[in-house]
Amino acid sequence: MIRKHLHQIILSLSLLLLVNGCSKENLTDLVIGAQPIFINGHQFVAGLNLFGVIRPDSVNGKSMNVIYVEKVIRAVSRTEDSTTVSDFNATIYKTIDNRMVDSLCFTYKYPDTTFTHQPTDFKPLPGNHFQIVCKSPGLPTLTAETVIPNQPAIVNNSISTANHKVQFSILEDSTAFLYDVYLFVGTNQHYQRMLRADSGNTPIEFDVDLSDTTVNKLVIYAYDKNLSEYLTAPNLFIKPNTYRPPFSTVQNGYGCFGSLNLLSKKL
Repeated sequence: MIRKHLHQIILSLSLLLLVNGCSKENLTDLVIGAQPIFINGHQFVAGLNLFGVIRPDSVNGKSMNVIYVEKVIRAVSRTEDSTTVSDFNATIYKTIDNRMVDSLCFTYKYPDTTFTHQPTDFKPLPGNHFQIVCKSPGLPTLTAETVIPNQPAIVNNSISTANHKVQFSILEDSTAFLYDVYLFVGTNQHYQRMLRADSGNTPIEFDVDLSDTTVNKLVIYAYDKNLSEYLTAPNLFIKPNTYRPPFSTVQNGYGCFGSLNLLSKKL
């Protein structure tokens, strides 16, 4: 009985110290989460919102690179607004040893419909370092950079299809941080996402019934650090309806600029 009362006293004192040690605002943040006062305009920072992916592959001679630019707007506003950027220009610089060796520039003016730009002479390679600079009147200049990861490789003689499993290892590579693996078996597709192993090769394992079919193809996507962080950023939050700082891998703006490489292998 004495022990029970002692625990209650300790708990009461702990709660008292907690409450007395917090301001009203801090206590609110602790209990229900930080509140989104930015919607009233106090913390809103205008800027460009970029999604850009540099990749070395192409389809029918057309580049698979993606550069998509919008602007950030208030979540709640008394006036109507649009995410469409009236006009902007984006320049991608290729650098070696901090020295620019090539550049690619494209512009957009609203309501120009020729937004898609697929240059045939832009051919990124593994290890290339790229920087992007996006400008639009009245908004901060957005910058970001990425290094294209190496093409993923499978460790020699590591593919096994025994005991209703398909197993293999991706060769250790410090330029990739995350892998998306697609295994095509008969008419079915199997998928797995795996972070790069902290050390050594990255093991991959699929539970697949191969009794009446065969493995057709294996496709592995390797992502740089920026895209890895973007793809693994949590969509759920333990404190709903509360303010979450915007996720970004760019400077003076919002969004992500990253790169990937891939391996497509028939088995």
